[in-house]
Amino acid sequence: MSDLDDIAGGDPRRSQVLRDALTRLADGPNQLLREMATAVLNAEISLRDAVAADTYAAELTKPFHAFWVQYEQMTPEEREQLAAKGPSDPGKAHQ
Repeated sequence: MSDLDDIAGGDPRRSQVLRDALTRLADGPNQLLREMATAVLNAEISLRDAVAADTYAAELTKPFHAFWVQYEQMTPEEREQLAAKGPSDPGKAHQ
């Protein structure tokens, strides 16, 4: 079982979502994340090791930090509206 399959709990759909996300990162504009994603996809480093590495972890958390700053400024009603929308389609976010 590959690292990605293990992280996905053996679920082929989840494994594919992980591979798709890594492929988007490998093709994306961020050089550091391209390097990390390519290394994971080529099995040169495990995803667990990549996200635990300070260099990659800091870069991976930037989007979450930006979201969290915005989220903290929302009213409870705005947070409820955001939650009601549900998760976004990660495939559409990068098209």
